[in-house]
Amino acid sequence: MSGNSKKYTSIESVAKRLRQLITDNSPGTADYFLIFAHNGTGKTRLSMAFNDAGKKKRNRQMRAGDTAGSPLSSQVIQGDTLYFNAYTEDLFHWDNDLENDLEPKLIINSSSKFFKGFRELSLERNIYNYLERYVNFNFKID
Repeated sequence: MSGNSKKYTSIESVAKRLRQLITDNSPGTADYFLIFAHNGTGKTRLSMAFNDAGKKKRNRQMRAGDTAGSPLSSQVIQGDTLYFNAYTEDLFHWDNDLENDLEPKLIINSSSKFFKGFRELSLERNIYNYLERYVNFNFKID
């Protein structure tokens, strides 16, 4: 970045620029962004616009096992963004074990509708199987 400031006309144009910076593999470009700002400045709207800008639509052909009467193809939307904003903030909080610095925990708000859906759709096991390839922690919703 040159240090020159630029004025953007919309949240979507800022999201588009951030996405360009991430996809540009030139030296000095970013792999991720961490954005701090005062409440009410648009961080959540920016994260949603950034997330939407990364979604790709593709056609999915009908497969064996699809129900009769299903369309021959349907559109599937794939996202590429992991984000944290006001919508996800109430789903969990961290217990960083600041006193001992031994056992940080992610405390999940299991009473949220979001996590009730995990149980109803039996997603917990699938997520655990995926995460255990990449991280060393126990994923369990109590």
